[in-house]
Amino acid sequence: MKWFAFTRGTIHPHRVDAPLRAVRELASKLNLSSVDETLYINRGEKLWWAWDNEQIVRLSKEIIKLGADPLRLQKHFHVMEQYAVQAFKAADKIHTTDLSKLSDADVIERYEYLYNESKYAYALMNTDVDAIDIYPVEHLHILIKKSLPKEFLPEKVGAISFDLSTPAHISYIAEEEIELLRVALGKSEGNKSAWVKVQMEEITENYWWTSLGWESMKVKSNDDFKHELGDVENRYPDPKKRIRELQEMTEKILAKRKELTSLYKLGAEIEALLELFDKYARYHDMRKEMQMKTTYGFFLLMCEVARRKKIFPDDLEWLLHEEVFELLRGEPLNKKLVEERKKITAILVKGSDISCFSGSEAEALYKKEIQTAASDIRELKGMSASRGKVQGIARICNGAKDAAEKIKIGDILITGMTLPDYVPSMKKAAAIVTDEGGITSHAAIVSRELGKPCVIGTKIATQVFKDGDLLEVDADNGIVRKL
Repeated sequence: MKWFAFTRGTIHPHRVDAPLRAVRELASKLNLSSVDETLYINRGEKLWWAWDNEQIVRLSKEIIKLGADPLRLQKHFHVMEQYAVQAFKAADKIHTTDLSKLSDADVIERYEYLYNESKYAYALMNTDVDAIDIYPVEHLHILIKKSLPKEFLPEKVGAISFDLSTPAHISYIAEEEIELLRVALGKSEGNKSAWVKVQMEEITENYWWTSLGWESMKVKSNDDFKHELGDVENRYPDPKKRIRELQEMTEKILAKRKELTSLYKLGAEIEALLELFDKYARYHDMRKEMQMKTTYGFFLLMCEVARRKKIFPDDLEWLLHEEVFELLRGEPLNKKLVEERKKITAILVKGSDISCFSGSEAEALYKKEIQTAASDIRELKGMSASRGKVQGIARICNGAKDAAEKIKIGDILITGMTLPDYVPSMKKAAAIVTDEGGITSHAAIVSRELGKPCVIGTKIATQVFKDGDLLEVDADNGIVRKL
């Protein structure tokens, strides 16, 4: 298969312009191996983002080699972190600027400034972090299976593999909850309202971006966090206990891992790979923060252009950055093009070329490149990310907005991959099933923190199941079956 595809709900061309240009310009220069082909297709309310399969697997294997060389790995992460911080600073500069006071030329300059400061992070982190979710997990499971006694049943091998491969990491979602729990604890101990106000303002300053997703540009306000504080107080009458549970999660994972590696005398190669996953779980979160803060920066710039030109922001979302610049230079909005792109848009990056299609050309590319699965499959095998076995009604969700509208308490959330804006729906769901993702993915980390059964990496769950199907999610064994 040519492409390794990720699916989402609609992500507008304006939001993917920067990462796509960055791949074309820099990905092959910054990564451990060449990555210069990617495909974006938004058709109706569903998006496909795909990497060239051979390129991304080759990069995955190079990352495994890197994990065996601590000094090179440390340098690699240092560079990645520098790029991310550079992007954070640029995004913050946009957020704190009164864009209404800028000239049209200055708005264009701010667009280019934000792109030039974030393109290194996009080119390296987008490819690198996706690659760790594709082949290395499979490689780890093969190594573990080879290292364990041959008489072990598959179920026991799977259980040991699960315990070993769970990253020792607390997500930013859990960190945010801990901060709210600390405020709840302080209130219960009699801290005054002035103290609570300061703490809540600090939480807002640090975590305003956590509700953002590729599909949603709604940031969290102080009022949103006050509402979440009330929810936390209702759910956890003993906040100190919940804080301890979240903080001890990493310690328990490491203790179990130490016990198993010692008991089964697992080699240094496995231990190095496990440490690699721990580190990448952190950089997975850092990438998400980088993506959301910079995307929001571009969104603010676009909204300012919409205000000046008296155009609906939703129409401008279907334009690439250079096309927005043309509006500021006096060109009229091409409404026909916008309407075509709302139906289907395709962008192909190949080497140094980047091509954007709509209408019949985009439809032809979709039919040529996107494969669909057979509809008579009743059982899928994926990877267990969080244990448990439940039954529930399937809800196929093409994005966070779709999930928010569909998911009721006890439903099975089935989606391409979760993002920060999925969390309210994940909390209501009985279980989570995804097409994509590895053990460092958002769905894997957050489902463990929520204690929800989760099966990831099924590849085709969103295609073979339908809304209303009664499913059993056996996350102990990574199986999802239609009943």
